[in-house]
Formats: sequence, structure tokens, C-alpha cells
Amino acid sequence: MATILERAPSAGGFSRIVRRGYRVLADVPTIPLLILGLLTFLAVFAPLLAPHGKLTPVTPTAAQCQAKFGMASCPYVDNMPPFWMRGGSADTPLGTDFLGRDVLSRLMYGARISLVVALTGTLFAGAIGTLLGVLAGYMGKWWDQIIMRVTDAWLTLPSLVFAILLSSVRGPGLWNVVLILALVFWSRYSRAVRGEVLSLRERDFVKLAEGAVQPAGGRRGRHRGLAELSRRRGAAAGAVVGTHDGAGARVADGRPLVAGRLPGHRHHHARALGQHAGGLAAGPSRSPAPQSVGGEP
Repeated sequence: MATILERAPSAGGFSRIVRRGYRVLADVPTIPLLILGLLTFLAVFAPLLAPHGKLTPVTPTAAQCQAKFGMASCPYVDNMPPFWMRGGSADTPLGTDFLGRDVLSRLMYGARISLVVALTGTLFAGAIGTLLGVLAGYMGKWWDQIIMRVTDAWLTLPSLVFAILLSSVRGPGLWNVVLILALVFWSRYSRAVRGEVLSLRERDFVKLAEGAVQPAGGRRGRHRGLAELSRRRGAAAGAVVGTHDGAGARVADGRPLVAGRLPGHRHHHARALGQHAGGLAAGPSRSPAPQSVGGEP
């Protein structure tokens, strides 16, 4: 029985992995990601990390009440400064607001709402814009005209004024803000996605996929897709072949049009390439007749 020995990873392979990882991390915006990661961490774990409640005032000490109001006890102390200023306390690192609530705790709880609004609003706006952009770019014709005219009209509206109008109609609320963001910013995604779809529609694999769908009448759709692909390749091949030694060989519409002769193997390659493109354009059921190129049969 043959024994297969596994090669142990060498030190060179490990160092190569480390260098590759370092190159990947060098292209990543590290500082912005750290800031966003810290904010996300504080927002997600705000109930566990916040020193005080988000709505309840901070219970002051007797010294704070005496310094603020001149009495031994008080319900809260408003507008306390941060801890690095005179009169501040480490119990409230960023101070308190006008109702005696801890500013740091309110910021951590408020980050949760900002995170939810940003993610869901962007998700809904991207989903609406992507759907309409794909529909306009792929379907074309009157679909494209209607969707793009609506998008152009939507883009002319001032975003801030439109958001204020929608908020006055819908009223305050978390999901109303998400709805307003989705209705204001979907048009940006729609136009960008439509441009990408229009560029992808002209690729060869899309044309072949469209031609592979056989209609009820037969295989004409598949032959049309093959003919389109062969016409493009034939035109590109003719352009490349015509640059060799100043010869005038060209291929247009899948048929070779040879005005000169290429030396040696280039001549035979050009003739075979042109005949192959013409055969594909004519369909698989017919083979092209041999043509004379430069006086040869």
C-alpha cells in the first residue's frame, strides 16, 4: 500500500500569507472602520455599558446639591459640566442635560436609533432603486422611459424640503423616518443600477443566454444569439487580421471580405476564421460554401 506523505507548511508559505494579509489590510480604511466599529459596539451593548438610564435623572450627592442649590438634598442637578471641567464628576463623564440626565448614557442609547434608521433606510432605498433600475435597464422601451422620467422628476426635488414635507404629513416616529429616507434616496440607486444593467446587456454571455431560450416556433432564437456572437467575433478577428503586414482582410456580418493576401500561415488562419464565423452566422443546419481567397481554392 502506497503511503502519501503530506508536506508540512513551510515558513515561507506562512510569511507569504502574512504579507498578503498585510497588503489587504493596507487597502482597508482602518481608522474609519475602527470608529464605526466602536460606535456600533456601544450602540448594540448600550443597556449593559451605559452608566445611567436614558430617561431617569442622575441622583446627585449632597455636596453637589449644596453647591448648586444651597440645600442638603435635591431631585437632580441640571447642566453639570464634564469631568475635566471645574464642578464635574467622574460619575457623569460628559455632564448632565437640563433635566439632570446623563449625557453619555443618552448618546449611547441614541446611537442605537441612529444605527437602525441608517441601516434600514439604506436597505429599503437600495431595494426600491435596484428593482426599478434593473427593470428599466433590462426591459427597455416604454418601461425605461416611464421609470427614468419619474426618476428624473424625483431627482429635481430638494431632498431636505421633501423630507420635511413627508415628516409633516406622516408625523414623528422611527419607522416614519425610515420611510422618508427610502422615498427620498431611492432615485440615486435606480439611475446607477440602470447604467450597470445597460452595460451588461451588451455582453456576449447575455446574448447567448437570451438566444438559448427557444421560442415556441423552433430554434430561431438560439440561432439569432449565435449569429450575433459570431458577427461580433468575426468583426473583431477581421480588425486584428487586417493589421498584419498591411493586408486588407476584413470580416463583416460573418462573411470574409478579403482584398489582399496574407503571407504564410496567416493567410490560412484568416480564411479559416472567416469561414468559421460565416458558418455560425448562417446557422448550424447549413455549412458555408468554400470561398476563394487570394486566388486559392
